[in-house]
Amino acid sequence: MRREVIAATIARWAVGGTFIFSGLVKSVDPVGTSIFVDEYLAAYSLEGLGSLSLAAAVVLGAAELSVGVMLCLRLMTRAASAASAAMLAVFTVVTLLSATVLPVGDCGCFGDALSLSPWATFFKNVVLLPLAVWTYMRHRRDTLSSVWRLRAVAAAATVVAALGINAYALSHLPLIDFMPYKVGVDLASGVRRERAEAQAARRTVLVCRNETTGERREFDADDSGWYDGWEVMETRVEEGYAESDFADFALYSFSGEELSDEVFDYASRQHLLCIRGMDRLPQRCLRRLDAFLSRAAQAGERVVCLTSDVMESDCCMAAGHVLKCYNADAMVLRSMMRSEAGVVTLDGGVIVDKRAWRDM
Repeated sequence: MRREVIAATIARWAVGGTFIFSGLVKSVDPVGTSIFVDEYLAAYSLEGLGSLSLAAAVVLGAAELSVGVMLCLRLMTRAASAASAAMLAVFTVVTLLSATVLPVGDCGCFGDALSLSPWATFFKNVVLLPLAVWTYMRHRRDTLSSVWRLRAVAAAATVVAALGINAYALSHLPLIDFMPYKVGVDLASGVRRERAEAQAARRTVLVCRNETTGERREFDADDSGWYDGWEVMETRVEEGYAESDFADFALYSFSGEELSDEVFDYASRQHLLCIRGMDRLPQRCLRRLDAFLSRAAQAGERVVCLTSDVMESDCCMAAGHVLKCYNADAMVLRSMMRSEAGVVTLDGGVIVDKRAWRDM
């Protein structure tokens, strides 16, 4: 009997711990979670529901975190175990479809903290689902009268806290930054290193025909001993694989010239004002931007604007201030700054500070 109790406790903790981790990494970065939700909606041809992706991300993260805490602390265990079993059943079906007929690259079950393939996530769910069902079966006879009032209050407080974590991340920045553009990262060195590695991994292939036999073969252009008796028919460039955190990072001028080095080579402290949609910023945000830009001008600090909007020139108007402007990929800006507007501060190419507009 004691062994069964120990096994049941381990099962409850295994399910609860997984839900806590999964729910926490989603809740500290609901904007990032909404990106994964958008990918699933696209896979199921439900792009029209994209406006609900952020709300779905908040609900999913808060629900997983709440259920995990309730299971581990034995707060309303019957309801929590039933919810965990139901969610795992849905997740198992979804990940099986993602691994087969409706492919999705990264399942997103652990947000940006841990990348798992759909197959890996499917097998994880296959292991956890029976444990969740067993936990529910052990507590299915629990009644509301057997739930202490203090435990019910604690369960409610867990839900409120989980929603509060999401609300804070949405109003400010994620409590934990899992993206490559976190404080302390040498952005300039990272981008330049990855570009050099990508260039080194690139190879030119020559498709040739033997002048005597007519045989066709492929040769590496760097191989100096291939050419006797062969005629080049076509040339192609193959991109080699190299792990990359900053593959899409590039800053462009209005004319389309790549000018990332212009920012990286700036010797002093500078602020990158990241704005995804200038025309969508609320008045309160514009007032904060105005105050920040005025202080930066008085301190003699450089501020440039990064935007994914269509540019009309190399300068833009931000809260009444004229700024040098660069065009950047929308997903890069979303990775750098989860808020609709905010500032990333560089010093010698190193990210030394990040602030959403409410904290500027």
